[in-house]
Amino acid sequence: MAHENVRRRMEAGKCDRHTTLPTVVFSTEMSSHTDGDSLVYFRNAAVAATGDAFTSNGLPAYSKYAGGNMLGDNDELHKFIEILPADVKVIPGHGALASMADVRATSQALDGIRDAIAAQTAKGKSLTSSA
Repeated sequence: MAHENVRRRMEAGKCDRHTTLPTVVFSTEMSSHTDGDSLVYFRNAAVAATGDAFTSNGLPAYSKYAGGNMLGDNDELHKFIEILPADVKVIPGHGALASMADVRATSQALDGIRDAIAAQTAKGKSLTSSA
């Protein structure tokens, strides 16, 4: 399952294609930060598939093709934390199965990065400043 644009990018060779093409696609009736970070919650099974908004093998990477960024990814993680039960099993976009504790830890790491950058820019530094 994926947004229709993900399937198009996979067909065009613009995404990692280590898997089969998605057979279920959607467009405007569902919404997400980018078309690669959709959340699918299987309520009866207490399982959530997060797409690329959460990865258990590192910080989420935004798609240069889909216009994402780390702030948007973290906004999505905050939403996941708000709406999903604490005991849900998490199927990440990449990496091993995870828990909501893992999602919270990733979000906290992104919060820390955001806050550290904001503190430095408040001091007049830019993202391209050295030392």
